[in-house]
Amino acid sequence: MAPPRRRVRFSLPSVRTAAAKLTAAFIICSIVGYLVERNTSVRLGLVPAEVVTDFTLWQLVTYIPLDYSPMGIIFGALIIWQTGGGLEQWWGTKRMLTVLLTTVFLAGVLTVALSLLVKSLRMVELQGGWALVGSIWVLYGLRLDRSQTNFWGIAVTGNTFAAIGAFFVLLVAVFGAWQAVVPEAIALGCCWVYMRVGTPRDLWLKAQSWRLEQQVRRRSKRLRMITGERNMRSDSDRYLH
Repeated sequence: MAPPRRRVRFSLPSVRTAAAKLTAAFIICSIVGYLVERNTSVRLGLVPAEVVTDFTLWQLVTYIPLDYSPMGIIFGALIIWQTGGGLEQWWGTKRMLTVLLTTVFLAGVLTVALSLLVKSLRMVELQGGWALVGSIWVLYGLRLDRSQTNFWGIAVTGNTFAAIGAFFVLLVAVFGAWQAVVPEAIALGCCWVYMRVGTPRDLWLKAQSWRLEQQVRRRSKRLRMITGERNMRSDSDRYLH
C-alpha cells in the first residue's frame, strides 16, 4: 500500500499587520509618486538643493515610501512584508514604526546637511524606499545577533544577514551612482548605532549613571572609619552621665 501523500502548506505573513499595511503604502506611494512626477512639476522625492533654497521640507517625509524601479518595488515589498513582520512580532507595532520612520527621516535630514559640503549631491532626486527596506533588513539581522536565520536556503547568523544588507548598498554605490544610496547608507549607520549603542535617551541615562558613580567615589574618599577604641570611649562616657 502506497504511503499517503503529505500536502506541503506554505504560510504567508498576515495581511492585517502593520508590516503588511506598510508594504501596501510602499507600493501605492511609489506608483502614484512616479505618475505624479511624470505628469506634473511636483517632486515628491528628496532634492537637497530644493529643501535648502525653496524650503520644501515636506520632501523629508514624502520621499520615505518611494522607489521608482519595478524590481525595487517588488523585492522591497517582499522584504517589508516578511522581514518587517518579524520585527513587528518582536518589538510591537508602535516601536517598529517609530524606529523605522525616525531612522529614514533622520537619514534625509543628514543627507541634506551633507549636500552643503558635497556639491554633486545637491541636485540629485532621492527616494527613501530602499532606505526603509535596508533599515528593516539590518535591524532584523542585528536583532538576531548570533542566532541563525535563513538567507535563500543558507543558514547565516543575524550579524552576517545584516552585513549582507550593507554589502548590497556597497555594490550599488560601486556600480551605480553613489549619490543615490547616501540616505540608505546613513540609515543603516543609524540602525547600527541604535542596536549597538542605544538611543540618545539611553546615552543620557548612561552619562547620568557615570556622573553619579563618580560623585559617590569622590565622597567615599572623604569618609573615615570609626575605630573600636573610639566606640568604647563613647560608650563609657554615656554610662557616666
